[in-house]
Amino acid sequence: MDQGKIHEWDADPGEGSIKNDRGGPVLYFTVDDLMIDPDEIRPGDTVSFQIEGPGRAARVNKA
Repeated sequence: MDQGKIHEWDADPGEGSIKNDRGGPVLYFTVDDLMIDPDEIRPGDTVSFQIEGPGRAARVNKA
């Protein structure tokens, strides 16, 4: 699992992005990729995740 920080999170459409601690492009995720309640995340939170294809994060969880 990789780790990074929530870059953006917009609960209304359920979309966000993560900056990977390893660098590279910002990764996109949706509410369906979250392993936690969407109300529990905020920009700047540290999360763990899996990279699922170019530019996509999955299995996003609090680190």
